[in-house]
Amino acid sequence: MTDAFAPLALPASSRPAEGAVFRLKVIPQASAAPVFKPFQQPLNPAAGSATPARHEAHSLGPPKVTLQRDGDRVTHIRLECACGEVFELACVY
Repeated sequence: MTDAFAPLALPASSRPAEGAVFRLKVIPQASAAPVFKPFQQPLNPAAGSATPARHEAHSLGPPKVTLQRDGDRVTHIRLECACGEVFELACVY
């Protein structure tokens, strides 16, 4: 153990006595609290609203994964999506 280490144990003087009973205090809920109401979204979107584009993940082909190594350790991972987006990850040990 180093001198900077400080254990989290409580000193004997601050510990509850044996046989001490845990007492739970229930606080009444405020009556003025608003009741949760979920947002109601229409099942049929309005005409002219934007429609999300479909993601064609499998139509472009698999991603390319490249590993950069330093001996036995991987230092960088490069992921290139078939759509052209590139993700580079630096590995820190």
